[in-house]
Amino acid sequence: MKKTVFCFIFAAAVMVSFAQEGLGIYQGLQQQAGGITISTTKGKFFFKVYAGNVLQTTFEPTGYKGEQVSNAVIVKPAGVCKITKNDAASVNFTVGNLYVDVRKFPVQIFYTTKNAGFSFDNYEFKNEHHTLQ
Repeated sequence: MKKTVFCFIFAAAVMVSFAQEGLGIYQGLQQQAGGITISTTKGKFFFKVYAGNVLQTTFEPTGYKGEQVSNAVIVKPAGVCKITKNDAASVNFTVGNLYVDVRKFPVQIFYTTKNAGFSFDNYEFKNEHHTLQ
């Protein structure tokens, strides 16, 4: 009976752990000209800054072998992501008046301006496209 209870508790803990991993667990950050790349156990986030402080966020799942689709083929990244904080819990950076907070464990991304904000913490594969939620 004790073995059965232990197995049940262990299985429940594993399921909760995977359920909370939505965008993965933070693995590292690279800052390059025009943006930042954040690696997770589920893939990579590319934050690219374009003229006018426009921030494009792209997520590429681990093992993705598809075509790199771009809506900015002609325009090259031209801005700067200014990292304001990078500690054990989160990475924060700004682009113009946009503030981005990337929580590390599990990865969650929050975007905020003076008037509004939104976040996502999961993605879903739909019709050959990955939809951020």
